[in-house]
Amino acid sequence: MKPVLALMFLAAGPALSEEHTAADCAALWQGVALEAADNPSLPGSPETASLLAREFSLTAADDGLTGAPLRAAILEALPDYRLLYRGVIAGDLQSRELFESHAKACSGLLEKS
Repeated sequence: MKPVLALMFLAAGPALSEEHTAADCAALWQGVALEAADNPSLPGSPETASLLAREFSLTAADDGLTGAPLRAAILEALPDYRLLYRGVIAGDLQSRELFESHAKACSGLLEKS
């Protein structure tokens, strides 16, 4: 991933803002699950990432975001997170750092639950 692309992710808007929502986190982990399913040689399991995505979806529902609005929020953010994870897979350091930052923020949301 080129540095310019990583900077675009940083400025991308709601899906990648500093204030992570449970829907953003569901999209992040769903993106990981989809990429892992598409690349079976990767370590880790798509099922584990899917379970995390589900957990964040339930957290979003607990916060009042359900049904079509929740699906729309996840689907809006999903392409960006899949692309970010592809950068991680490719070994891009900036992608990895950004992914780890998002994952850490997301884990903080589960700790608050």
